[in-house]
Amino acid sequence: MFKKKYLLFTILGVMLLFSCSYFDTSWVLRVNDFKISKEDFVERLEKSMLYRNQKSFTFADLKDFADRSMVNSLLFTVEGYAQGIEKEHQVQKAIQFSHIHFIAGKKGPLFKAAIPQMIDVSANELKQLYDKKKQKRRVAFIRVNSKTVADSVYFLLKKGENFARLARKYSKDKEYSQKGGEIKEWFIYGEGHLPPDQEKAIFDLKTVGDFSEPVVSKRGYYIFKLVEMQKNPVASFDVEKDKLLTHVRSIKREAAIEKYSKGLFKKYHFQIDREGANMFLQLCRERINKAGIQLSDSTSSQNVHNTTFVTYDNVRMTVSDVVKKYFRNFLLQRSKIKSSSDVESRIADWFMPDLLYLDAKNRGLLEKPEVKRAFRRSEWRIIGGECEKRMAARGINVTPEEVNQRYEREKEKWKKFSPKNAKYQIRLKIRSEKRIAKSKKVREELRNKYHIVFNDRALKKLAKELNRKKASA
Repeated sequence: MFKKKYLLFTILGVMLLFSCSYFDTSWVLRVNDFKISKEDFVERLEKSMLYRNQKSFTFADLKDFADRSMVNSLLFTVEGYAQGIEKEHQVQKAIQFSHIHFIAGKKGPLFKAAIPQMIDVSANELKQLYDKKKQKRRVAFIRVNSKTVADSVYFLLKKGENFARLARKYSKDKEYSQKGGEIKEWFIYGEGHLPPDQEKAIFDLKTVGDFSEPVVSKRGYYIFKLVEMQKNPVASFDVEKDKLLTHVRSIKREAAIEKYSKGLFKKYHFQIDREGANMFLQLCRERINKAGIQLSDSTSSQNVHNTTFVTYDNVRMTVSDVVKKYFRNFLLQRSKIKSSSDVESRIADWFMPDLLYLDAKNRGLLEKPEVKRAFRRSEWRIIGGECEKRMAARGINVTPEEVNQRYEREKEKWKKFSPKNAKYQIRLKIRSEKRIAKSKKVREELRNKYHIVFNDRALKKLAKELNRKKASA
């Protein structure tokens, strides 16, 4: 009797488990234990040309899209985890960097939570900005890399130095510096051709010959001079009002983001040891030669390396830690710090994403389901991409004979290049072709190695939902 009851409960348990699995439509694709959720699939689909161009979807359309755009990357992700790639230090750093980048993005969850989405603009503001559209302006500019140089140039301008001469001497923009910094293009307020800070600086200038204070941007520091003003034919206020409203809200949102971001330095007690600035520059100079190549830092004392330089919240970073961060940013931005006066502003820029991530964590945003999904996607993408790169590049070799044979066959095609340059380009091309072929072969091997399952029930249900959404749009 007991055996019969045990058998009955076992059968019922299996049936219940099967029914739960059968009716589960929360995922659309599975490779081993790795599932693509319905939300992730829809997000990927809505960014595709297929979604934009097609008015309706069938089950076959969605299954084909999942197979073409998601299976291959997921296979490499599964294989990457099988190889333990996620445990490697550099990969973990890349994953953490991607998480911070997602949180700190202007369209990311933090700014959506911290900045009002609907920003008020008064009728008086719109009228004033409409008046600015009635004039178009031409300017000259000086762009320098350092705040120290920008302040020095601004000081010389205030003393009466010639703007064009200073532009030729100091400006890093080679295209315009020899023209005295002058731009032939006319600028009209609200047309979206300029970053908000630069637009404001240009249209706040009152008379021809006036120049602005230095304006900081990603490319350095700008000083603008008003060269010429002319009347600009403009439509009526009622016609321009909506366009101006969108533009002003965009500018105000940027200003709100900047104010909120800078407020985090005070909130988390961000401090830079000013005495450490010279130590920082010393270490940087020891690690870079004139060509920008990293050198040994063994010449510096251990005390300098371990001096506390940056602190915030419960974080303490030494001079050596910040130098490492500098080199990462140097490689990304190709911008060197020239003097100790530049150190604070540059370091503040570099640590801003870390402060934003910290604030998002303290707000509880990292625990939200949509953020966790985004983190998981970026982690899978990094691990899968690293796995594919390694497996596709493994064992690829291009011999001189292959390069020479291709060069002889395609000599006419490469006649504009020197033989050395042509062969270099050919080598890269052959390597790329071999890598693509190897990647395709590896993908087929992984398809045979791992179990791929499409959730047909979820895809059929999703096709109906998407068709209803398309029809009502």
